[in-house]
Amino acid sequence: MTDEDDGLEGAGLEGYSSRVAVAVERFGPTDLNDIESQTTADGLRMIVDFLGCHPLDCPETARQASPVSYVTADDPPLMIQHGDKDTLVPYRQGERLAERLRSVGNAGALVKVRNAEHAFIPVPITAELRPSVETVAFMTIAYLARVLEPGALGDVNLSGRRNGLDVTELGRRLGDAGIGPMAMPAPDSWNPLADIVLDGVIDARDLTAFFLIRQ
Repeated sequence: MTDEDDGLEGAGLEGYSSRVAVAVERFGPTDLNDIESQTTADGLRMIVDFLGCHPLDCPETARQASPVSYVTADDPPLMIQHGDKDTLVPYRQGERLAERLRSVGNAGALVKVRNAEHAFIPVPITAELRPSVETVAFMTIAYLARVLEPGALGDVNLSGRRNGLDVTELGRRLGDAGIGPMAMPAPDSWNPLADIVLDGVIDARDLTAFFLIRQ
């Protein structure tokens, strides 16, 4: 989220930017000023250890350590994945970041993993995760490939080639949004590769772009 203007840039390597092109964030704290009353004692202890103080006692330090403080329109696209039963880092933390991303028009996505504790541990242990671990893995690979691998454009089902099956899959996803109003999560079947015109929404523009790629 940060760049050199935020004052957090170290010496680094001359001639190389530390800005990332795309990221997938999993169940991490995003707003340390909005977590004290939500997390467990263990979670709060980790935050205090990290900050060197209780967030209520050092709100400015907590703000500087919070990703939500640095969200801007030119940030790389970000996929957030968070379990709705997370007690260590509450799901609200994922929503907080998603709200900020949507407010600046970031082409991100919020994946709500239902029945999942921290680290996507099922709650109860016999519960079915939705979306499944396999689907979350596909979303992760597809999201990174969408940005980092030009050859993946239009390969909606990640089969290695573009054909009619990709058109069918894209058509089924029309209307899907990565982050909906009020930080509504993406559908369980969210497919980043169908968002060909990278704007966080799968619509007719993506369908048009698919056929232009085919040409």
